[in-house]
Amino acid sequence: MRKSSRKKASASRPSGAGRKIVPLATMEKQAMANRWQVTNDDKIKEARLLGIGKTTLYRKLKEYGW
Repeated sequence: MRKSSRKKASASRPSGAGRKIVPLATMEKQAMANRWQVTNDDKIKEARLLGIGKTTLYRKLKEYGW
C-alpha cells in the first residue's frame, strides 16, 4: 500500500481564517513603488532589482499610470 505524501495540517498553523489575500497587481505596484524610492528613478537599476526586463518595466509603469 502507498502512503499519502500529504501531511496533515499542524494545529499551530493558521487555517487562513482572518488572512487577507492581496491581489498580485497590488503587490507588484508596491514593489515597484519601493524600488523607485531606492533607485532614484534609475530605470535600468529598477528593472534589475525587480527581476524584469526594461521593456516590461516601461509597460508596467504605463499600465499603472506612472
